[in-house]
Amino acid sequence: MYAMMGAHDGLLTSAPAPTPTLEPLGSYNPEPTPSLIAPAPPTASPLEIRPAAVVEADSARRVSDAIGASDVRNGGLWHVGVSAWTRYDRPWTTPDAPGDAVLVGAIHVLYGTPGIYDVMLFRATVTPQAHAVGWIPEMLCDEALATVGQSLATCVKAQLGNTPKPIRF
Repeated sequence: MYAMMGAHDGLLTSAPAPTPTLEPLGSYNPEPTPSLIAPAPPTASPLEIRPAAVVEADSARRVSDAIGASDVRNGGLWHVGVSAWTRYDRPWTTPDAPGDAVLVGAIHVLYGTPGIYDVMLFRATVTPQAHAVGWIPEMLCDEALATVGQSLATCVKAQLGNTPKPIRF
């Protein structure tokens, strides 16, 4: 259709194809720019923990079901995602947006680790606003785990093995 329109009213023109080149397009600077330099490693923060807590299969299903039933889009306080369970201070005003709800924190999870139906809580964070009113990451984990009568202190800790040796070519 467009080719016919161009043929009749002259709107389509052909531009010359760019010539391939191996020449650099700009100056090469081997030194990294400040924005590309890796940040310093984080220091211990009261806003984040890495518990490596394992919720075993049956409990994992019940925790997911319980906090999923308390979904922020249906009047609850939790939002269950693929890799994180996030807690808000109040339900969302619409199913698509939090509105005035403030994020309290997040529990980052790995499904199927270490066992196929287990869930590992590998990172928990609270926002500075939540920390200012008394929240700590352990409380966030304990609230989620309380749905199955557990706490962070009663969870099995993942046994982290040695890192694999690097591959040498």
